[in-house]
Amino acid sequence: MIKAIVFGCMDYRFQENIQNLLKKYNLNYGDYDLVLIQGGAGNFDQLEKHLITSKKLHNPLEVILTIHEDCGFGSKIKDFNKAISICKNILGKECNISIEYLYK
Repeated sequence: MIKAIVFGCMDYRFQENIQNLLKKYNLNYGDYDLVLIQGGAGNFDQLEKHLITSKKLHNPLEVILTIHEDCGFGSKIKDFNKAISICKNILGKECNISIEYLYK
């Protein structure tokens, strides 16, 4: 079991933001699965695939979803609603879910 699975965008401009989030949530190396994909939590197909794998292999206690401003993939803050629904469908309604909208 791991503490969390963290979803972020692969965009190099936001990597420092992701590292700061890991510190904010007290996540140390080995405590989390880190998934950096185009669109972050707004890439619903990849979100679903990675959640299924993480649940099977690591059973995360929390999901941290991020989307950033000016996303080239097209992810928007409204996409958190669908991302949360996907998380609950896969990990259960009791799963802790945090969302973070990232700014440059």
